[in-house]
Amino acid sequence: MQIGVEVEQGGWVQSHSTRCLQEAIGDIGGMSLALMLLAPRKVETQAPALRILAGLLVRWKPNRDAFHELHGYSVLLYLLSQSELSFELFEILLDIATHGEADKTQRIGSLKDPLCTLLITDLLPLCAPELQRKILRNLEDSLLRSPQAAPRLWMGTPGLGLPILLNFLRTMASSLYTVLLAILTQMAPLWAENDLQLLCAFIIGDQQAIVDGKGQVGASIRQASP
Repeated sequence: MQIGVEVEQGGWVQSHSTRCLQEAIGDIGGMSLALMLLAPRKVETQAPALRILAGLLVRWKPNRDAFHELHGYSVLLYLLSQSELSFELFEILLDIATHGEADKTQRIGSLKDPLCTLLITDLLPLCAPELQRKILRNLEDSLLRSPQAAPRLWMGTPGLGLPILLNFLRTMASSLYTVLLAILTQMAPLWAENDLQLLCAFIIGDQQAIVDGKGQVGASIRQASP
């Protein structure tokens, strides 16, 4: 970014300064401006705007703190829930949720941002089953990348934990049971007494859940038992 000129021996010498995008965005409106780029909700502009937001969030903690103060994920939920959801949008959200972590083969990183992870699960019911499958597979991979920290983040975040997985088993297509149960089983080492009670209540008394789903949950409990 050019910031001025100076004269040296009768000639003009340009003086330049390089500023990071985070600082420039902060000067002209900060994270509020980044959210405004998403407001038109046009398919052709939404993914690029979300990528700009991801670039501001993934590697700069002050931006993440400012975004949280703005209740940015609640705003994103409102905007994206009115949009045409695509796998590209969820890939960008997963990039934010993992703080941009990926290895040389571009495998997804481990989950680090609980609020962005919650946003992803809030948007999942709005998707078609095939898109849900792709997203759930990525979540499963992300949990596997950090088999202790990521499941602990999931189980410790209000709105996630076992309740959201059991709700998905009630409401999503039976073709998604395999990946849902794979995610559920990753949480098994962290199950407390109240979690086992939830699982047993799901198997015994949940009228909305179909029999096949209950049976597979029961099998997961037996496999996780010492």
